[in-house]
Amino acid sequence: MRNCGKVLLVASVAALSLALATGAAGANRSIVLSPAEGELGRVEARSTALTFTDPEASFSLICEVTRTLRLNRSIAKTAGVQVGSVTAVEVRNCRGGAIKFLTETLPWRITYVSFAGTLPAISELRLEIRLGGFLLRNFLGTAECLYVGSIQETTNGRPINSASVEELREVPFGKNLGLVECPAQVIISGTLNFRPIVEMRLM
Repeated sequence: MRNCGKVLLVASVAALSLALATGAAGANRSIVLSPAEGELGRVEARSTALTFTDPEASFSLICEVTRTLRLNRSIAKTAGVQVGSVTAVEVRNCRGGAIKFLTETLPWRITYVSFAGTLPAISELRLEIRLGGFLLRNFLGTAECLYVGSIQETTNGRPINSASVEELREVPFGKNLGLVECPAQVIISGTLNFRPIVEMRLM
C-alpha cells in the first residue's frame, strides 16, 4: 500500500509539473495573425453606423467609418506592445452633425492590452488605438469640439471578423473651436467588420 501511495504521489507531482510547464510555455508564446485572403498590410475595418455621443446622451452622431489597418504578423502577449497601425480613415454619411478625423497625424498606433480565453485557445483580443484627434461639429454648426485620446476595441470571432468599440471608454475634450460649450467627453460605440478576416493562433 505504501509503495502504491508513493507511486500515486510521484505521478501526481509529475502531472502537476507538466501542467505548470505547459502553462508557462503557453504564456510565453506569441500570437500570430494571418489573413484568410489578401494581406495584413491592408485590412479594412468598416462600420455602417459608428455612434458618437456624450455620457448624458444629449446628442448623437452616427457615421459610416472605414479604417485601413496594417497589422503585424506576430504579437508578444505584453501590454503596450504594438500590434499594427491605422494608416487611413474615411468618414461618410453622418447624421446629426459631422466628424472630421485629423488624418494628418496618421499612422495611429494599435497596441495590445489583453486577451480572453484559456491558453492555448485565445477567444478574443483587446486592443487600444491612440487617436490623432477628431473634430465634432454639431448644433447647426455652432459647436466645433476637438477630442484627443484613445479607444479600446475587442475582436470578435475566430477567425477575427470584426471589432467592437468599448462603449464605456470616453474620449476626453481637448479644445473648443466653436460658439457653444462642448461636452467634456465623447463616447464612441459600434462594431467594425474586417475585410479580409484574420486568422489568430499561438506559436
